[in-house]
Amino acid sequence: LNGKKALAFSAEEVGKLKDYVDAGGTIFAAPCVGGAAFESSLRELMHTLFPNSPLERLADDHEIFRTPRSINRKLVVEAVTVKKDGQARCAVFLLPQGICGAWNRWRKADQWAFDLGANVYFYVDRHWKHRPVAGGQAN
Repeated sequence: LNGKKALAFSAEEVGKLKDYVDAGGTIFAAPCVGGAAFESSLRELMHTLFPNSPLERLADDHEIFRTPRSINRKLVVEAVTVKKDGQARCAVFLLPQGICGAWNRWRKADQWAFDLGANVYFYVDRHWKHRPVAGGQAN
């Protein structure tokens, strides 16, 4: 999810997002520069979906900052951690404003943004135990 404007999901769509995460999916959110309304509405949505699991800043030594690429830049990344079958995983990532612009610019100075995106992908792949498949069944 990304954007500048506030999110506006129907109750049915909110339910589908919750079902998606409960089935093992991950929400990857990145507000655009100037996306305060987007970020605020995302925070509200996450509180609605996960009232007992708030968005929390990840520690500087979290694996998304070092695996497989080491990111030597201080970034504020927040996540919602959920538990299922005794396992905890980050199910929602809120990435820093400006990451989308960095992806669009494709400059060497923006390598951190590509590395962070790749690291989140690797994290999700390693921690995705209940993968949704066609027909609504998980494997």
